[in-house]
Amino acid sequence: MDPDAYRDIDGLRMLKFFDDTNVRFAMGYEPQDDDVIIATYPKCGTTWTQYIVSNIFTRGNPPKTTVDFMLSSPIIELTGVDAVRKMPRPGALMTHLPCDKCKYSSRAKYIYVTRNPYDCCVSYYHFMKYYTPCGIKFGQLCPAVHKKIQRHGRENHTCDIKHREKFHSNICLRRLVKTSTMDFVSCRDVDGLWIHNFFHEDLIRSALAYKPREDDIFLATYPKCGTTWTQYLILSILTDGHPPKTVVDFMLASPFMEMTGAEAAERMARPGLLKTHLPFNFQPYSPQAKYICVTRNPYDVCVSFYYHMKGMTAKKYDASFDRFCKAFIAGKTSWGDYFDHLLSWYEHRNDPNVLFFTYEEMKKDTDFWTLKIADFMGEQYGKKLRDEPALLRKIIDASSLKNMQGVFNEQMRTVIKDMLSLGPDRAIKSMEVYREVIAQYEEPLHSDDGFVRKGIVGDWKAHFTNEQIKNMKTWIAEKTEGSDVMNLWKDIDLP
Repeated sequence: MDPDAYRDIDGLRMLKFFDDTNVRFAMGYEPQDDDVIIATYPKCGTTWTQYIVSNIFTRGNPPKTTVDFMLSSPIIELTGVDAVRKMPRPGALMTHLPCDKCKYSSRAKYIYVTRNPYDCCVSYYHFMKYYTPCGIKFGQLCPAVHKKIQRHGRENHTCDIKHREKFHSNICLRRLVKTSTMDFVSCRDVDGLWIHNFFHEDLIRSALAYKPREDDIFLATYPKCGTTWTQYLILSILTDGHPPKTVVDFMLASPFMEMTGAEAAERMARPGLLKTHLPFNFQPYSPQAKYICVTRNPYDVCVSFYYHMKGMTAKKYDASFDRFCKAFIAGKTSWGDYFDHLLSWYEHRNDPNVLFFTYEEMKKDTDFWTLKIADFMGEQYGKKLRDEPALLRKIIDASSLKNMQGVFNEQMRTVIKDMLSLGPDRAIKSMEVYREVIAQYEEPLHSDDGFVRKGIVGDWKAHFTNEQIKNMKTWIAEKTEGSDVMNLWKDIDLP
């Protein structure tokens, strides 16, 4: 069994050996009141604990065969529904699922066993070697323990089961971040959010905990869906066609929540705009706040996201489009699976405090959607633009691709350093945590095409091979089964 023979099942990195139906049953299993569940990361004393518990239940007469052992203490994600239902009770169920992938009951009982990461790595190696026909060396598997074997790495498995305590001094996690930040698939789980290692967990948690104000307007997008264009357009509306001319002023006027944390939102001049890439289920929500959600077809998103991340990837890593495309389909890029994000907002597209539209619609009729956005922000904004057509034209011109390239493409390279150089009256103190990571950006990076690149519809046609299109179509069909979401792009040329 090859150590790379894994795939993603609803956000969980699993060996292909495991059946999708059984894994999904395990994730959706509703614990019974008398359930005892043994939860571990692999090779942390699981079988030993199972056998001890079985000894207790049987008064020292545990199963004598492996089959009887499996029947009396089923691995939920391996055996599925039948074994769980037929298990003699009292008995103990076993799972390797992280806490955020399991349904929880306060009436069930959970036994969690962990082990130091060094011995866990060695034991896991010998376990996987046994199932690998070609044989692998320890040096090959050791990095895989961090990067491939479980999408929710061992550290985060431990944090999850302890109800996500804030381990700010987690040395192992910080070491992993420092050695892998500069690759575009170097991501980790922060309280259930799959995000690039560059983003600091304290600021992510601060963003997640933010309490929206009644006058808040959020711009919620998956990366590269027209975020910056929409931000700049909204700031142009708020300033009568005089949006920020520096990226620092732009960041202060429209803070990126996951990067800056809640402090920037609380200090933002109002009226203003908060930017986020959070799915709806992670989004700080208030029925009084307003949410503008922009989406874009998955083919162009993949291409645009690729160029965005390529320019932030060290030259020592493979930055090919093919590699990125595979990671995108697998949901291993920052902010996780594109469709998980899109569908979470799509369900709320008709909510009274949500304005939902596509990048392609805004490209086709920018005047219409500028007025639509202005009306949504507040009746006075839309009325003013209708009364003053010249102002509408000024706002759209200020947000043109050429103007935005002039503002963003050079300044974005140093935006974190520039934010950290602000005086005390403007500085976002919580961003001081980035001083320890920006040094990594001194190493040689792959070339980029600028933060604001082409801004066109259909650029995917110049990038995708037939095989990549086939893989995308299969993925899209699986993720959108039972949904009409792809009808958003029924009028454009997609495979």
